[in-house]
Amino acid sequence: GVGTKVFVANLFYPMDLHVMHPLRQPQCSSRCRGNRCSDICLAHPSESGKPDYSCACPTGYLLKSDKQKCFIELNKFLLFARRTDIRVVSYDTAFRADMVLPLNGLQGAVALDYELDQNQVFWTDVSLDSISKSSVTGKDQKVVVSTSLESPAGLAVDWVNEKVYWTDAGTDKIEVSNFDGSHRSVVVWSGMERPRDIIVDPANGCFYWTDWGTVGKISKAYLDGSHASVVIGSNLTWPNGLTVGIVDKVQYLFWVDAGRKVIEKSQVDGRRREILISLELPHPFGITLSGKTLFWTDWQKKSVQKAQTDGSNRDTVVNNLDHLMDIHFYNRSAMKEVKAKTNTPCAIDNG
Repeated sequence: GVGTKVFVANLFYPMDLHVMHPLRQPQCSSRCRGNRCSDICLAHPSESGKPDYSCACPTGYLLKSDKQKCFIELNKFLLFARRTDIRVVSYDTAFRADMVLPLNGLQGAVALDYELDQNQVFWTDVSLDSISKSSVTGKDQKVVVSTSLESPAGLAVDWVNEKVYWTDAGTDKIEVSNFDGSHRSVVVWSGMERPRDIIVDPANGCFYWTDWGTVGKISKAYLDGSHASVVIGSNLTWPNGLTVGIVDKVQYLFWVDAGRKVIEKSQVDGRRREILISLELPHPFGITLSGKTLFWTDWQKKSVQKAQTDGSNRDTVVNNLDHLMDIHFYNRSAMKEVKAKTNTPCAIDNG
């Protein structure tokens, strides 16, 4: 404590301090020079004490069996919108962390969906009244629809027939276009008051949507908009997010109702309707399904939560996040299998 000397005085809030000297960073060889890692090389001593290295991947990505290269795409993951950003949670690895996709200019992102072949995400922005797309790496971000939109609150990607569908609560329409926004067409324009979420079932050639109108309802139509019919037409207040999936060999619809504060399910024809969760759901918004696990967002809880499809084993995935909107779980391997098995006439010469 003797010989103290002041070098710089009168500094506000001085923080960290380091002394730089060649003796602190001596010259030595690195095993990471000329390594074969595709992404991250991490040096470490071997069992014999000699310098060695191992390869690692960006958060959420798996290392291939050669222990050198990383998979360039996630296989199982959650995507959710948060008005000013879109986030992903990888389920390929044991570590769960929400990572922000490198996208620009989002102001009111609400609905989103994912396209398999180009590894790209689509989303609606209700502040900009637009529909955009980008690769998950942030490359090639572009607006694909920017005209005659008033409140595009729902969006669904038909990854089999390569179309994007959306609802517009301002114009009371459901529209469809190619992935680049071309050949835009209205497919449903009657019998709606405030269409909200939309989900496609390309394997069965149909889509479902929720409606916040005077009488809340969940409806169904073929992918061309024909044969529209009401599936659930009673005891709904604000039917928000909607998802469809197979559980124990039976196809079900699952939805959240922000007015009744419940999560419900029924068969896709509306039969066997059942309330799954009715406690601590102050304002659920989006919902998605993976196997027998439901994930949903809640505005007031500011969290992404999950539970089994019977309502059990409830848990929090991500918390302390404002403005949580749409959410989807993706399994690329399962999506590829559906696409390979689905016989679509549009695949040959556009029908």
